[in-house]
Order: sequence, then C-alpha cells, then structure tokens
Amino acid sequence: MDKTITLSVQNTPLSEVVAYFARQLSINVVLDHESLTEKGIATDTPVTLQLQQITARSALELLLRPLMLSSVIDNEVLVVLSTARETQRFISRTYPVSDLIGPNEDFQVLMTMLETSTSGLRLDRDGEGVR
Repeated sequence: MDKTITLSVQNTPLSEVVAYFARQLSINVVLDHESLTEKGIATDTPVTLQLQQITARSALELLLRPLMLSSVIDNEVLVVLSTARETQRFISRTYPVSDLIGPNEDFQVLMTMLETSTSGLRLDRDGEGVR
C-alpha cells in the first residue's frame, strides 16, 4: 500500500477502479457487496479522481471516503466495505506495556504518545469511536 501510483479516472465504475488497484499493487481486492448494498452504493457507481505520485494507501482513502467506504485487510485480501461495517469489525486488543513506561509508571505519557502517533479508528476515553 506504500507504492506510489498515479490515478486518473473520470466517471469510471467503482469496480473498475478497485480492479486497477489490484493490478497496480499485485494484490487481491474484494468489494463487500453486502455492506455496499446496505448503504445504497452500487459497484458501478461512477467515480472521478485525479492524483499524481501518491501512495496507494492515500489514493484509496481519497477515493473511498466521499462514498463513505473504507478498506481493511482480511485474510490477506484488501476488502472494500462501508465505514459502518468497518466500525463493526473493530477489535480491541490488550498489550502489556509496563516495560514501555519506565520506573515512574507514568501511563499518561504513553497514552498521549499512542494517541498522537497512530491513525485509524480507535475508541476514545469515553468508549466512542474516533479517527
């Protein structure tokens, strides 16, 4: 997903643009038809986007965001799905971090570092999903 690509599409069906990503990145890409249908998005929805020398990750984000779509890696396949379905797939994981905080056990420093240096969907301190 870090490969630099150029994308130039004008009223091109979403399924064709997704196939372009699959070819450019030599990966399997699948449209989650069920979640797209739930949001009223057809695979032949026309998309227009002009991008030069941008990472595939960023290009895909810019392509999908206006349609309220997202992508996730699932079983070695890039899956394009609705943002609502992505939120449902959210998995919480717990990791031991005591070796990262030092002798003062200042968890606040670690929390701030994680919140400012990571991206993607996560739960805020009140349990609500935020980006």
